[in-house]
Amino acid sequence: MKKKQIVDLVTACLLIVLGCGLIILPILDIVNVKVAFLVVLIAYAVINLYQYVLTIKNGDIEGLLTTIACVIAIVIALVLKISEKPWNLALSLFSWIIMMSLIKLKKSDYYHDRNSKIWVLRIITLGLFILVGIITTLSLSYTADVQLIVLGYFFLIHGILELIDPITVYYFETKK
Repeated sequence: MKKKQIVDLVTACLLIVLGCGLIILPILDIVNVKVAFLVVLIAYAVINLYQYVLTIKNGDIEGLLTTIACVIAIVIALVLKISEKPWNLALSLFSWIIMMSLIKLKKSDYYHDRNSKIWVLRIITLGLFILVGIITTLSLSYTADVQLIVLGYFFLIHGILELIDPITVYYFETKK
């Protein structure tokens, strides 16, 4: 595996761990959704910034763009005061999903420009990401513990979808 694929793989695994952490929080009687959401976004921003620094020589700016999207979503969450209304949390999450979708679409276009068949898989995972994001956004009107579980499953599924890309790239490279 190339360094970029390993870094992408570790990043996806860390996102899965963040999702599992959110799912476990209600079991530990920690139900502060605002803090948990902001911590996950900050962690995701730091992880992707680190990913960008490690893979800067490849010319891939996806990690930097994702970090910027996380910072913007954090600012939106703080401005909307997400702890006051569930729809404020849904709106800040949905804004992050829109920004991430645009980043993922740009990455799919990158693969398409290089005549790689992986772009089809990226579009499929993008569609699934948007679908899961919309379902998650619509499901955030319940109590705080349910919100944490829903967010946890969203980030878990997002991590699994992110895991598909490096594994597929590795498979195609070894197949050649």
